[in-house]
Amino acid sequence: MKKLFTLIIVAFLGSLGAQAQTSFGIKGGLNVANEGGDAKGTDPITGVHVGGFASTSISSRFGFQPELLYSLQGYKQGKYTVHYHYLNVPLIFKVGISGGLHAQLGPQFGILLAASRKEGKHSDDIEEDRNKYDGAIALGLGYDLSRLQFSVRYNIGVSDTRDSNEKGVAYTNNVLQLSVGFRL
Repeated sequence: MKKLFTLIIVAFLGSLGAQAQTSFGIKGGLNVANEGGDAKGTDPITGVHVGGFASTSISSRFGFQPELLYSLQGYKQGKYTVHYHYLNVPLIFKVGISGGLHAQLGPQFGILLAASRKEGKHSDDIEEDRNKYDGAIALGLGYDLSRLQFSVRYNIGVSDTRDSNEKGVAYTNNVLQLSVGFRL
C-alpha cells in the first residue's frame, strides 16, 4: 500500500509539471459521512474537507484533477460518535457534459491521521484499531464557472476501516461531499 500511495503522489506531482495547461486551486466544503458495508445501526455525521487541486485539460471534453484534501469522516452509533481524520488523494477524471457541467469519476486513496470515539465529553483514541489506509471510488457531478468550481461527489468506500482479521466482514467509509473551489 505504501508503494501505491507513493505512486499516487508521484502522479499528482507529475501533473503539476504541465503548468502551461494546468490550473491550481483551493477547495473546501461539507461532508456527510457514515459507516457502510456490513455496519448496522449507524447514523451519519457532518464534517468538512479542505485542500487543493491541480486541474489539467486532456482534450476539449476530458480533464484530470488530482486533489490533496484533509477530510473529517465518521459515524454515530448509539451513544458513541466516531471521528476519522484523513489525508485523501482523489484522482478525478472529468468528462464534459454541456458547457461547464461535467461528470467526475476516479479512485481516492487516504491515510488515516487520527481516529477517536467520543461518548459525551469523554474521548478515546482508537487509531491503533483502525486500518491506516483507505480506498474509495469517487462519483460526482461538477460545474465550472469561470474561476469557481462547484461539485457534488459521493465516495463509496472499498476498504475496511477496521484493522481486523474477521473474514467476509467489512466496514467502509461512505461520504457525500458538497464542495466549492476557486482556481488561482
